[in-house]
Amino acid sequence: MDRVSLAWVMTPWVFIWTLAAARLTRLWTRDSLPPLPAFRQYVATRWGTKAWSELVDCPWCAGFWITVATCVVASTPAEPVLRWAAVPLALSMIVSLLAAHGE
Repeated sequence: MDRVSLAWVMTPWVFIWTLAAARLTRLWTRDSLPPLPAFRQYVATRWGTKAWSELVDCPWCAGFWITVATCVVASTPAEPVLRWAAVPLALSMIVSLLAAHGE
């Protein structure tokens, strides 16, 4: 049985994947990208429990699970191929932070 390699943690790519997870968390919990607010509202009303609401609204709660998913993805043999998605997400996070700081 093959073991999943966590060697990526020791590379500069961990920073890229961290920024990508941060951007995905922001998209999931706060951004107004057209389908996202409707989906967050659907989750909040369909599964109106506190736990589900926290996963939709709380960046700490959602961020944990998004980070777990990002770590799983970054630990797979497909990681080099998936960098095409991680890099734009990471750069988007940096640009967003710089733009917000400059206001």
